[in-house]
Amino acid sequence: THAHAHARSVTHSLTHVSPGMGEPSIAEVVDGWVTAAPVRDPTDDEAELHETSLRAQTGEHIALFKLGCALIGLGEPTAATKYLEMVVAEASVALLSLNAKFQLGVLLFDFQDQERGLALMEEVAATDADHMERRIVATGSAAPDDLCLPIELVTSAQFNVGRVYFEGCPTVRIDFKKAEHWWKLAAREGTAAGSQQAQNRLGHFYSLPRRIDPDDPLALEPENLKESLFWHTTAAKHGFVDSMTQLGLIYKHGKGTKVNTGEALKWLKAAAEAGDLVARAHLADHYFKLKLYNKASQAAQSVEELVASGAEPNDQQERTAWAMALWYLGRCHERGVGVDQKSQAEAIRLFKAAAKHDKNLVAELQGLAIRGGL
Repeated sequence: THAHAHARSVTHSLTHVSPGMGEPSIAEVVDGWVTAAPVRDPTDDEAELHETSLRAQTGEHIALFKLGCALIGLGEPTAATKYLEMVVAEASVALLSLNAKFQLGVLLFDFQDQERGLALMEEVAATDADHMERRIVATGSAAPDDLCLPIELVTSAQFNVGRVYFEGCPTVRIDFKKAEHWWKLAAREGTAAGSQQAQNRLGHFYSLPRRIDPDDPLALEPENLKESLFWHTTAAKHGFVDSMTQLGLIYKHGKGTKVNTGEALKWLKAAAEAGDLVARAHLADHYFKLKLYNKASQAAQSVEELVASGAEPNDQQERTAWAMALWYLGRCHERGVGVDQKSQAEAIRLFKAAAKHDKNLVAELQGLAIRGGL
């Protein structure tokens, strides 16, 4: 819904919902309400828009904004754009205009005009959010529940702009320096008011060598593991689950700091409790090596259940972690530890499933097992 739309990535496309054959679209229905000439009676779901659309007839800007946001959720970006354009052009309330500009930037970038969408997002990102919030406090006026406050909105826009420059698109060349610039602004020096997504992205950004020139794969800036540690620590302390996992792995492997098993377990457990499967896979590895086979099996089982549901890993780190969890669960079945009964057939099935995700890791683990290390 619009209350959470500020967190939507500018490069994330919405799902368009098409009307049934011969049926007017919800956009046409809403237009009918706004012009007091309904095309047809609304369904129960559509009826929730009725009161807002009646208010929009009077030109009430907050109603037009809510109507545009509701149409986003209904998969009608073109109709939503029309109402948001009206608010951006006419609204005199700065916070309402800023919210509408953000939403309009997202929709234009996703569906119609990437160049203008990015320009609007950069306008929001360049806004002095602190000044706006001080004015809101000074006037003693509470922001409507339907609107995001300036700092939340601006940091989300800054994160989105940084992501566009990091990933590139048909109208924007990859520019890592600009991505870094916008993410640092969004992160707000690591404070709680900063974007956790930006803090997390900076942790990843500094963890690997970065191409200085997108056209020259050999022009690299080395990784900055101290910065990576700082930003993942910051995001983890603010509750960002992926950074909890990354921080656990940093301490597990000693990347940019000394190996610290206690800190590694602390953060991996926190991430695992929040549902992160990469963390659970690494806990399975840890527990198995300590011969805590029941805990190892339990940690790995949740990964196996997800794989059985047909899910696919999102990146190489997930592929490696899933392979690790599946292999350790297979090893539990092969040895008859941490499971109800020994099963060579189940072990082979799990080993094969693991190899589909990362055959090199599986070969390494099999080698350790043959040598008696596991």
